[in-house]
Amino acid sequence: MITELEVVAKGGLLYNIGRVALRAEGNFNEENFVEKGREWIEKHLKNDDSALKIAKSLQEKDELFFLWKEAHSLACKNEDIKYFTPNPIISPFYKIRNPNNLNETLNKIPYYQLQSEKPQIAIYNKPIINHENYRRLIEKFKKDLQSTKPPYGINLLTMLMEKHLSNIPLGSPFDDVSMFRHCVLVSAISGCLYLYLKEKRRDKDFSVASIVDCLSSEKPFLLVGGDLSGIQKFIYTITSKGALRALKGRSFYIELLIEHIVNEIIDNLNLTRCNIVFSAGGNFCIVSPNTDNAVSELDKLKSRIETFLFNEFKGELQLHLEYIAFGEESFKNSASVSDGLGEKLEKSKKTGWQKRLKDILKPESPHENCLTTQCDVCFREDVSLVSLQRGDEALQVCEPCYFQYKLGEELLEISEGISPVIYRLSEQPQGDYVKIEKFYYCFRRSRDEKLENLADKIYRINNFNAENYNKPNNIFLPLGIYKKRGLKELTDAVSDFGINRLAVLRMDVDNLGKIFGSAIAEQERTFARISEISNRLNQFFKYHLNYIAEGKEIDSLDIAERGVKNKGRNLMIIYSGGDDVFILGHWLDVIETAFDIRRYFELFTGNRFLTISGGIAINQDSYPVYQYARDAEELERLAKRDNKKDSLALLDDRKVGWNSFDEVIERIRLFKKFLKTESNGFVIDEQKLPKTFFYGLFSLAKVFRKEGILVLPKAAYLISRAKFNNCADEDVLSIKEVIMNSNEKEWEITELATLVTLMLMRKGGRDHE
Repeated sequence: MITELEVVAKGGLLYNIGRVALRAEGNFNEENFVEKGREWIEKHLKNDDSALKIAKSLQEKDELFFLWKEAHSLACKNEDIKYFTPNPIISPFYKIRNPNNLNETLNKIPYYQLQSEKPQIAIYNKPIINHENYRRLIEKFKKDLQSTKPPYGINLLTMLMEKHLSNIPLGSPFDDVSMFRHCVLVSAISGCLYLYLKEKRRDKDFSVASIVDCLSSEKPFLLVGGDLSGIQKFIYTITSKGALRALKGRSFYIELLIEHIVNEIIDNLNLTRCNIVFSAGGNFCIVSPNTDNAVSELDKLKSRIETFLFNEFKGELQLHLEYIAFGEESFKNSASVSDGLGEKLEKSKKTGWQKRLKDILKPESPHENCLTTQCDVCFREDVSLVSLQRGDEALQVCEPCYFQYKLGEELLEISEGISPVIYRLSEQPQGDYVKIEKFYYCFRRSRDEKLENLADKIYRINNFNAENYNKPNNIFLPLGIYKKRGLKELTDAVSDFGINRLAVLRMDVDNLGKIFGSAIAEQERTFARISEISNRLNQFFKYHLNYIAEGKEIDSLDIAERGVKNKGRNLMIIYSGGDDVFILGHWLDVIETAFDIRRYFELFTGNRFLTISGGIAINQDSYPVYQYARDAEELERLAKRDNKKDSLALLDDRKVGWNSFDEVIERIRLFKKFLKTESNGFVIDEQKLPKTFFYGLFSLAKVFRKEGILVLPKAAYLISRAKFNNCADEDVLSIKEVIMNSNEKEWEITELATLVTLMLMRKGGRDHE
């Protein structure tokens, strides 16, 4: 049975579809977009009863029309949308000023092409857009619709809009807000207004007068924020036993837990996924109606989740769930409401488990089968242990670690699947699963027909194939899950090229608080724009990052010319989302990926003021994973220290700005001209250089770093021993200039380039080397 609420939310999503249809016909006036939208819905969604009800309501006399119209006005802060000429969308990051100098703005406008790319790249030459571009785009939209069956659920329509309308501008003065995000926001506002008016004004009066009166004198909305604390300790406090699976399982468990909480809020408050402003990095933000029912459900949910987490993890993880009421003014300037919510969340984090202090301080004896042992992964001894078979070794682990290990095992498998799926069930299934509260989550590399019929929710991971969304419970879920095929254990990533070492990369965006705050002028800090920026960041770190990490479909860095574009990179994404990245793999692949992430992040945003910093910890595969994580975190902090961000720190606390790292790469390429490839590494071409040349160069660089002087006799001797046979004159001149100079920055570049070159020349490498 179709509910009126379903019609309201879906109608809000489709309210502006007529604008796209008119542009496809070459009509850029758009005055009659509502009428055109009605025609388009009647023609292309004709077998969907709820869509036909929406079409019928898209006329001036219908009260639902007034609801959608007002929701549309709120989403664009009551300004008229103008689109008289076919313009491309401007990058939503364009209006972000230099966080360190608010008077500095971009002098060039970055644009996106109308057609989405993988990964998306901003360009500065304004693309030429015409109605033919729109016609082809909407034809693809219609083709996807035809590949599915009615009724067309809101999850399907949202996915198709993200796929096809993400790079269509709403119109002036919102040329940096996509039609997709605007439609989603209109749907969210429509549903909230409907539920608010229904509870507060029981006569169900949706007239213009009633809506305007409500908005002018009341606060019909809630901004709901969630923040999961304790994530770092939870993920990284593990031993090396089963480390790769446990690490991947624990990090993804956090993503799954947040998704579970978000879903519970959506379901219990009668909302849709359009109400999610963002969900990533252990945080989420949702727009809700400010009703008694919503407040009651949120309080109950908060208490329930807190109890679950405390019982399951003994206070290691805690959900902070807060909300704040707001009205129409916050759609024009979201600063006060978002700052207010942030303050409430910070206050909640400071109190921690204060209400459960008695439970935390209560003395607890070890479980009866932990009297002489503890969990081999997380060290808990307060719960019973189960046996986990890992090859020839049997581990004794607690139940949460058992399921997280199995989850990691499943993720290693589904990462290699063509169409990976997560099924949520309310009854215990056969085989492995992860249980959160009363629900069971199962993971498959592709469709499982039996689970398709049993699941109440089906998550399609990174899957834009419309044919998979025939059921309304199908949900598009972007995830950073890239993993090199065959990578099962840490040892599988050790040997690839050069010295045998693993590396961990931790990376995040610099000045993120300022980016969402003072870096955007107050009058530009609209709800729609902030929502657009949040969504784009999530797209980059959850979806596009897969292609960047793999390296096959981008202009990837390949220092040793190993054929990265053909075989991909030997690493795996442990976690990505929000603005954070955690990657583990072969040391060279990790360094190259860090370089590509930074480069493509700048290309993606089109804004040089948005920078990213990271730390890379390199060590043996026997090194504890938790220590890898700590080392990488310390190096990331070093990269961000003293406001000199936009940097990478690696290899014994060496910090290098990304611009200088470009020079390091060029210097390694120069050195490579004097080397040759043998097996999986470089060796000196002894017709060009003596065997110990780079050890001598590294020694000179270290002396210069410590004492600030160039030891001329040693430098001259190093050059004199070179034969330089079959070398280009310019290459010989370049390498002599590298050695015979007294520039501090140049020697910093040479030292790091030489160290990486030596690592490329080392084959194998024992633990003590």
